[in-house]
Amino acid sequence: SEASDYVKVKIERRDNHFWIPMRVSNTQAEWIFDTGGAGLSIGKKLWDRMLNEGVDYKDLKIDTQTSGVGGSSRVKYVLLDKIFLGDVFVKNIVAVVRYDGNYSLMGAQFYDKFSNVKWDMKKNEVLFYK
Repeated sequence: SEASDYVKVKIERRDNHFWIPMRVSNTQAEWIFDTGGAGLSIGKKLWDRMLNEGVDYKDLKIDTQTSGVGGSSRVKYVLLDKIFLGDVFVKNIVAVVRYDGNYSLMGAQFYDKFSNVKWDMKKNEVLFYK
């Protein structure tokens, strides 16, 4: 059936951002739905909480500077084993930990893990197609 072809995730609009919930290991968190962002980034506060809650990750041993709309930031690249989005999980996600900011962004490279992504602003939901 078509219903099993996608997962529907409710998003919440706050502060002119759309926030999307996901779970990494035991950590329940939110990311800003960011079509202009590169991939998946994790803000400092969330990363600290993930470490405290025993997140399953591999350090990719890449520490560098990035720059974007918000300025430059010290970052570290990690590989996350699984991210749970609704009732499905996505495996082997490269994420950027941002030491100089607390925003966690979900951008275009993350959406490439799916065959399609549909955002319905009126219903406050995003459909992630397998």
